[in-house]
Amino acid sequence: MTAAARARAQEHLAADVPIVSVSKGLEVGSGRMMSELIPSALGRKQPMAFLSGPSFAKEVMDLRPTGVVAASKARGPMLR
Repeated sequence: MTAAARARAQEHLAADVPIVSVSKGLEVGSGRMMSELIPSALGRKQPMAFLSGPSFAKEVMDLRPTGVVAASKARGPMLR
C-alpha cells in the first residue's frame, strides 16, 4: 500500500473503529493472513475481529446449516 493510500485510509477510519474481516484465504504471493495485512496496511493497531470456520458459499446460498467463529484480541468496543 502506498503512503498516499495509507493516509487516505487512516483519514477515513478512526483508530477506535472496529474492523470485521470476513475474507478467507491468504494473500497471493506473500501467504500472509488478513490479521497481518490490515495492521500493516494501516500502519497502526486497530480493533479487529475475524470470521473463520468450515463454511462454503454454496452451503450458505443453499440455506444449509454452517458455522463460523468470530475471534478478536481486542477488548472494549468489540465486546459491546
